[in-house]
Amino acid sequence: MRRLIHILTCTTALLGLLACSDDSDSASGAAVVQQEGTKRIVSDGDLRYAIPMERDIIYTTQNEEGVTIGWFGSDDFAKKSFSLATTDTLTAIAAYDNGLVAFIVGDKLMAVNIWNKDGEGNPIIRIDTLVQGLSSSGKRTALAVNADGIYYKEGSSIKVFPMEKGYVDLSVFPIELVDRVYNQNNAYSAFTDLIVSENVLYASVAWDSPNGTVVSVDLNAVDWKHGERPELKTFADGLGSPTDIQATKDYVCINGTSLTCVSKRTGEQKIVQSSALFAFNNYRLASYDNQLFFQSSDGYYYRYSLDDGTQTQLTKYSSTVMAAMSSQSGTLVAVEGGFFWLEKMNAIYYLDLREFESNSKEKEQKSSISPPKVSGKCITETGSYKNSPYAGSYMGRFEYRTKPEGSETWSANSFTVNIAMECIADVMGITTLKIVWAQSSEPFFGCTMGCTPEEASAAVLPSGAANPSSPSVGGEGITISFPNGTLLTTSNADGEMNVSTDGRTIASDFDAGYGVSDKQMTWIASSRNGDTFPSGFKGTVEMTSWIFNQSAL
Repeated sequence: MRRLIHILTCTTALLGLLACSDDSDSASGAAVVQQEGTKRIVSDGDLRYAIPMERDIIYTTQNEEGVTIGWFGSDDFAKKSFSLATTDTLTAIAAYDNGLVAFIVGDKLMAVNIWNKDGEGNPIIRIDTLVQGLSSSGKRTALAVNADGIYYKEGSSIKVFPMEKGYVDLSVFPIELVDRVYNQNNAYSAFTDLIVSENVLYASVAWDSPNGTVVSVDLNAVDWKHGERPELKTFADGLGSPTDIQATKDYVCINGTSLTCVSKRTGEQKIVQSSALFAFNNYRLASYDNQLFFQSSDGYYYRYSLDDGTQTQLTKYSSTVMAAMSSQSGTLVAVEGGFFWLEKMNAIYYLDLREFESNSKEKEQKSSISPPKVSGKCITETGSYKNSPYAGSYMGRFEYRTKPEGSETWSANSFTVNIAMECIADVMGITTLKIVWAQSSEPFFGCTMGCTPEEASAAVLPSGAANPSSPSVGGEGITISFPNGTLLTTSNADGEMNVSTDGRTIASDFDAGYGVSDKQMTWIASSRNGDTFPSGFKGTVEMTSWIFNQSAL
């Protein structure tokens, strides 16, 4: 039972890959992409954080001279800022829509209301130090703010400074809201991130793999005057050490073993992306209304609608391959009609979603009958480029056989699949390509005239030949996600793919696919609505082989 079918639901997430922004002067020096509606807003220091505050964006920079906290309106981009007289490191920041900004610098928890104005309408910047001598386990801090208080992590506990009419009473001590938490193995753990949504505090539990627990506290039940601890509940578990959490209107979304959104009302879990590489690279999340925004390792930002499951590719970020693989990328901010992303040590970029939607609708009207011309360049680990033998068009055939119920006779069948691929990266002996066009003679896939596949469509192939002497490795394969909701993917266990030396032929291995109910399954076709391939067939089906040959299309 060694060989299994592994559906490649997000094959490009196997690698952290290079991507591009619209600015030729980006710090990475990478190539650029002219994305309609994209603007460079801030680039004046080592940017650390970006967060929303109603229609404003709060951001921070830090250098040898100190910490600067700035803000600008998402409509006019008019920048304002103030500096802190400290060279300590800013490790967390949170804001509430009344203008209150809380932040942790070194061992101090501080707050300022940046919307306070003097008689001439100028900001009055008065910084209050709420806590001095703050300790944090592992040097990681976390903050959350709502109308009732400023919540922060100190060591293993969560504390709160209550607020009244938008101000913190500095004459009182903070209330210990939560003492500590134990994970599912009854082992002591600490907290990672905090968020407040609809007056419920959510906290992810650190070092809890594979359990991956998020706890919740109903703040409506807190007795602020007496400081009694409220009930701590397990909101979700089994998430695999959540590294980032974000709240939408109806869900709390967690980046853990998978990118998962959990219903606030029912606790039902909805997997948005399934790659553990999200957690490994600590990719960040943002949300507006019931839309989730996230950064994926294929070099793009995506918007996912939790109402209808629609996923939209937005734009690329600019960072080198190895930086994307080994370090956290910048934070994300979503507001009505706009999406911002912060690239560490670089800039804040802005995508006008209204302009993006207008341009997208115009592009959707263009025909996909013919494959587009693609670039043959692949980025490498060093940031240099090489030519890929795989870039271009391939003609393919998928073969299968059927045996109806009550019959001993097999019937041979096949259909064609043509694809065009563009290289994303060639890193550590693996070439990752995006499938940018497809066409299939099989009506099941709804693409008989040619179509543009969905963003999860990719090929993960060996950089060189693959054969019995040099077998392919697990995870290498091809997946095509068609616009009608069907998925075609090849088996991708060790040694299940052969590739010619020149890359012109890619095919299943002769004995690939055994081990799934003793059937030969070198590929699989499925549908979001539960339909199986061939539709309506009752009996035994074996997917016997597949092959792609490079074409001159």
